[in-house]
Amino acid sequence: FSQANPAIADELIGKLSADAQAPAKQMKDLFLSDCTDPAVMKAEIEKIKGSLPEAVKKELEEHKNDLADKLG
Repeated sequence: FSQANPAIADELIGKLSADAQAPAKQMKDLFLSDCTDPAVMKAEIEKIKGSLPEAVKKELEEHKNDLADKLG
């Protein structure tokens, strides 16, 4: 995730369903935070995704792949 291009993430988040937008924003905020410990970040992401319906988890996974493609 590129901290220099949060607008790209915001643009893609805006295309997500209403149910997926809030957790996607939480994940974006985590990546933009000062946290650099991969284990902590992974745990926080799992906590965000923990209670989401499978359809939303799938949508977020697709969003992650789209974001990676956009950012190169």
